[in-house]
Amino acid sequence: MHGGFSLAEIDHLLRQVDADLAAWMAGFGGSAMGRDANGHQLQAYMATLLAMRPDIGRTLMRSIFRSDHRELLSHLSANTTIVQSADDVAVPLSVFDYLVNRTHCIGQHVLPVSGHLPHVTHPQLVAPIVHNLLVSLGGHDAGALPAEEPA
Repeated sequence: MHGGFSLAEIDHLLRQVDADLAAWMAGFGGSAMGRDANGHQLQAYMATLLAMRPDIGRTLMRSIFRSDHRELLSHLSANTTIVQSADDVAVPLSVFDYLVNRTHCIGQHVLPVSGHLPHVTHPQLVAPIVHNLLVSLGGHDAGALPAEEPA
């Protein structure tokens, strides 16, 4: 297994990418954003995906789905905070557990949201985690975080 995918599933996924990258990205984009994404977030993400040159998109997909750097985790000495959506189509909770157990994890957060990009769809949940982490690491506490701007 690589993340939440078997090698056969990765090969199948990459054949779909090769056959029709734009169609694959259109399908994946909505799933990656999750059920909680608003129309503006989804539209902006899809525009970014679809603006990518096909050769770069295919190379990127191969790099993402064929890379496995688990052996490097034992060399990571920095404290980490791991943030995960409860329902992530790309990264199952087993990967979250794996990372928590193999890093110097000082913070672990499973957010009650869907999607692979909670920092985009739910910045009001992610920003305080990042803020508190930076403060705990000796950063300056500039006070309350600004309220989220309406979309």
